[in-house]
Amino acid sequence: EVWWYVDTDFEEVKVIDEYTVRLTLVNPISRPPMYWCPILPKHIWEPYAEDLLEYDNKDAIGSGPFKLKEFRSEEYVLLEANEEYWGGRPYVDEVLLIAYANEEAQILALKKGDIQTIGYRGLSSPAAAEKLRGEPNIEIGEYPGLGIWWLSIDLYKEGPLQDLNVRKAIAYAINRDRIIDTVYMGYAEKADSFVYPELDIHNPNLPQYDYNPTLAAQILDEAGYVDIDGDGVRETPEGDDLSFEMITASAWPDAIKIASLIKEDLAAIGINIKVSPLDEDVYYTMVYEPTESEYDIAIHEEEPGILVDWIWYFCLDPEDMGAGWNTAYYYNPEFDELYFEQVSEFDPEKRKQLIWQMQELLAEDLPYIFLVRPKELVPYRTDKFEGYVGTIGGLSSWVNPWTYLKVHLKAAPAPPPPPAPGPAIPMTAIAGGIVALVIIVGVAYYAVKRRGS
Repeated sequence: EVWWYVDTDFEEVKVIDEYTVRLTLVNPISRPPMYWCPILPKHIWEPYAEDLLEYDNKDAIGSGPFKLKEFRSEEYVLLEANEEYWGGRPYVDEVLLIAYANEEAQILALKKGDIQTIGYRGLSSPAAAEKLRGEPNIEIGEYPGLGIWWLSIDLYKEGPLQDLNVRKAIAYAINRDRIIDTVYMGYAEKADSFVYPELDIHNPNLPQYDYNPTLAAQILDEAGYVDIDGDGVRETPEGDDLSFEMITASAWPDAIKIASLIKEDLAAIGINIKVSPLDEDVYYTMVYEPTESEYDIAIHEEEPGILVDWIWYFCLDPEDMGAGWNTAYYYNPEFDELYFEQVSEFDPEKRKQLIWQMQELLAEDLPYIFLVRPKELVPYRTDKFEGYVGTIGGLSSWVNPWTYLKVHLKAAPAPPPPPAPGPAIPMTAIAGGIVALVIIVGVAYYAVKRRGS
């Protein structure tokens, strides 16, 4: 069941010719079928068909622009250009991905010229970027973020959070501008959906829940949540304190900072928050099993991506398609109906309108309260290579393979005239005869825990 959600039902798989395979589906599906699942060579995988997880995949087989040449766990991965890549051979001969134990070591290596860039979403914070500003031959690219932070509300748990009025009050009480300025030094933007605003399927007309503590307090007052005993914390109509636990992972410094700011915002309208940083494994177990853990609120981050299809599993029927993904235990039959309709809709405009409606429902029901989308700050050296391609997520990520395909050696300055006539030898030939053209990228070994994904 690994990555089961990108699979679908096939009616027939037929080889047309040496370069063509026709996949016939049981039902129409507008997204690229199995786009995360490449064609696998039968002679490699068939012996492991009964237990795929037993295959160590050390001699990785694929059809991408690079081939695995060498790797050492937790140290480095060396890739070499695939001469037979269907999209054309990359310019560079090799890509060396070096793992670093901490960001300070990455930054030092970049300054010394040992690496050309810091891969996958770049630096951890604007403060880290400041250490590189003004350094010779180093630029810091600023790109739209890949990750989005939001609050996940456990709607399975009985209590005041099942009241939409309480969720709306929380949404209005959060000062997102303060989060952007305090945690990200301005290098972030407000988030209002799982869909990036750069995509045409993003609904630009969603309610923004702009910071309005006065309105938040009014909503609670009118819903019967008032501070009866004068201790600064409102009580529910049943007399219980309006108090919740907000969980996050202790390995995520950004999330802990965000939680502390939200705690202050909600205290100002009479809601008490206890922030609980948890071991990452404990955190994930709790949020992905809301019926067992019955948490209150969780600070969560994911990378929806540019196709924006898998992320909807966070919103589908938690007893069916959303099982194991729907951290809020949210269920709205209308949302599910719209989801399945857009999956089989091939008209781009009609599909867009359906996805707009899906976003409207989420904005109205508030199972998730969207917070911020940090920008990616990616440093790279400019003295040796050019052709970096920056887009959503930075220079290199799971949605951006273009840098490794397009980056190339900068044109060398014209050499001085030779002292005596002789056969001309192109500079590229000289370079190629001495050493392979290698771009070296620093990869944070700590990034998995830093990003929490």
